Amino acid sequence: MLTGYVLLDLETTGGNALTSRITEIAAVRFDRGVEVARCSKLVNPDCSIPFFIQKLTGISDQLVEDAPSFKQVSDELLASKRCAPCAACARGHWHEAQCTGL
Repeated sequence: MLTGYVLLDLETTGGNALTSRITEIAAVRFDRGVEVARCSKLVNPDCSIPFFIQKLTGISDQLVEDAPSFKQVSDELLASKRCAPCAACARGHWHEAQCTGL
């Protein structure tokens, strides 16, 4: 039985579920309804971030050039198998997460 869950918020390079890449992931972990941890990490999308998205999110190519890949960040999130990932309005963002096994 799961006793915890992780709320996720993702920023991406755009709104297309098949071509957009994740640039930032924020997570808040709850156990039995109590917040036990939170983190926010920039992610290198391995592509250019469109100017519109840079203005919207404040995340630039320079800001993420030395950041880890989404695969590296997701490995950290998967460290606890007894938590269920939850995300709101994430249909478009969830594609990359599913491709990496999250």
